[in-house]
Amino acid sequence: MGLAERQSNTQQQLDSLIENVNRVLARSAILDDVLLELRDSHEIHQRNFEEHQPRELTKLLLLALKVSQS
Repeated sequence: MGLAERQSNTQQQLDSLIENVNRVLARSAILDDVLLELRDSHEIHQRNFEEHQPRELTKLLLLALKVSQS
């Protein structure tokens, strides 16, 4: 194998490696975005749950008191 062939082969391998790295980095960026969205969504749902839980508990306690008094 001559020098020109080896250089061409090396260039092809390098191009393939760069393509694979770019694909992996792009997927990683997408997954990072998805994880951030999931975290934000979870935090919003957690806050909503924590805000509504005391109200629901109060309603249930008041209902239980009414039932027990009747």
